Amino acid sequence: MFDEELVKNLWQWVDSTFIQPEIKRRRQLGQLEEGFKISQFRILMPKNQNVIVEFNNEFGWLVRARRGDGKEFVPDTQVYLHELDRVEYVYPPEVDGKKVAFIFFTWDGHQYQGCFDFSPNWPEEKRVAQDLATDENWPLSSAISHLLQNQIEERSAQFCMAHKDKLRSIGLWLVPVLVPYPLTHIVQHLIDNDELSARRLLISHCDIRFLEELVVGWLKIKEFEYRQPLLEESLWAHSRGKYHLSISTLLPQVEGIIVDWEFNQGLNARFRTESRMKDFSQKTKGQDKSPFLYTSVHNTTTDFILSGPVLKTFQNWQDKLDPNFPNRHALGHGRYEPLLFNEEASIKIFLLLDTVKQIIAAQTNTLPSK
Repeated sequence: MFDEELVKNLWQWVDSTFIQPEIKRRRQLGQLEEGFKISQFRILMPKNQNVIVEFNNEFGWLVRARRGDGKEFVPDTQVYLHELDRVEYVYPPEVDGKKVAFIFFTWDGHQYQGCFDFSPNWPEEKRVAQDLATDENWPLSSAISHLLQNQIEERSAQFCMAHKDKLRSIGLWLVPVLVPYPLTHIVQHLIDNDELSARRLLISHCDIRFLEELVVGWLKIKEFEYRQPLLEESLWAHSRGKYHLSISTLLPQVEGIIVDWEFNQGLNARFRTESRMKDFSQKTKGQDKSPFLYTSVHNTTTDFILSGPVLKTFQNWQDKLDPNFPNRHALGHGRYEPLLFNEEASIKIFLLLDTVKQIIAAQTNTLPSK
């Protein structure tokens, strides 16, 4: 970790030496658009050449990435957002086929994060001695991969939020564990009016191994760990196609876990279910500078619970129920609707519990990387 004063001095040097002079030059040439803002920048410093300052979408990275469907990318074809799952490796930048020193920073919605590498300007023997001479062993790949992955997830969240009504139409919200893939591909199927493929993708992706990994992660949170036998038995029931058991057991735990968490936070949980959910929403809504992904997940999830099918008012016994997600009130009072007890519905309750877990974990900065 760099000393705070060192970081401050570095930032001032970068800003005064490269950023401001480049902004001034472009402004004099009329090359800056109205309202220009810097979301990211990269400064390339090739040996014996002029420095290159790049802003926003003026540059990219050569990466090795993974498709969500497990297929290989086809060379020389366009890559779409809904195909991407993860950046696995980033290669160092080059100018004229040669690696160059650089400085890179990107805005995460709260602050600039980035890194720099001056080693390409070192003598070759020093680079070889420190194992920096090969592309496949680049120390900064991991750090930049993380920053680029954050960008992909934010853009995926923006894409899904732009079509949140389509997600709601099949009983989904911005499910964080499905961002970026397969949620972006599910949305694309819905845009293409292919609801059947959207539902099939959800089910095939969220197989029993996937759900088992989710449940293991839940146990790091006290309110989930307390329910370990119940959660594991529900998982067992789901794995054997006993969806009446998994759904009937898990759905009440959405409220139960939230209320336990509220009491453990010293809150006096109110009597009505809707009031408890509103208190949870208010307590966990984050700050003005919370990351876009968290804010979007929080807002769509609490809205889905409060205004969607989960807690929809159930006053008339013969009211038609939303087939896309089991209703807590109807199920709790014993209303039986065979169409609601299926693999897809069971998966969605696992996903809703996982979303609640991620919101809770974020309050104590224990949210793990996906």
